[in-house]
Amino acid sequence: MSETNDALLATARSTGPMVTAAVELLIWLGKNIPIHPDRFGGTYVDTHELARRSGAWSGGERRVVAVALSLLDAGEVDLRDVIGGTGGEHRRRIIAAITAAAQV
Repeated sequence: MSETNDALLATARSTGPMVTAAVELLIWLGKNIPIHPDRFGGTYVDTHELARRSGAWSGGERRVVAVALSLLDAGEVDLRDVIGGTGGEHRRRIIAAITAAAQV
């Protein structure tokens, strides 16, 4: 894992389960996660830049990002589209992230 991902996870874990689930989902995706540092020392996902970049990615990757953005309170997601339009490992990871965010 990179230093950036470590910093994102550290901030996420201090924020709560939804943010942690979103960051873990994005790290699993394996893309370069755009960040912005906080003046108090935290490292956060740059949600606007992430949404912009994901427009060029595959449909499954965009759905993963949509779920992560929703967990980060940076967008809404239609779970019917996400679950119905995503298969395999992408779907399993999305469901796992939602479960982790709910602390089930």
